[in-house]
Amino acid sequence: IVSKKVSKSAVKRNRVKRQMREVMRLFLKQEKLKDGVFLLVQAKPNVLDVSYEHISLDIQRLLHRAKLLK
Repeated sequence: IVSKKVSKSAVKRNRVKRQMREVMRLFLKQEKLKDGVFLLVQAKPNVLDVSYEHISLDIQRLLHRAKLLK
């Protein structure tokens, strides 16, 4: 979820959504996630200042802490 608190610009919010979706798509493609899990990820306002690689690492760290990685 990327709310208007992240940015008032829909273009910036959609960019963040696409990046987060791509990270999750790659995790699913590589079968790194456990089966039968529903996830909801909410972006924070500082996500606009970081790179795709940083977003990927943050999501990976989050999934590892939640013990959702195989």
